[in-house]
Amino acid sequence: MNRHWVTLEYPEILKRLAQYTDFSGGAELASALLPTSDHREARERLALTREACLLLDARPDLHSVVCMTSGRLQNARSTV
Repeated sequence: MNRHWVTLEYPEILKRLAQYTDFSGGAELASALLPTSDHREARERLALTREACLLLDARPDLHSVVCMTSGRLQNARSTV
């Protein structure tokens, strides 16, 4: 791991993020996130996040599939 990431406590951030997941798949995805220095990639990631938020706001019925409750993502594999 990059020494700068350690200085910025990136491993701790990932650990805290993983704690907001309720199933192993989500925790694995959260723990595997890597920062990017590529401006285009960062903008694409932000756009995807924005799109997901807008979709969930526009389609409340999808909340049951995504299972967002109390800010925690639960296992939706069985419902999909």
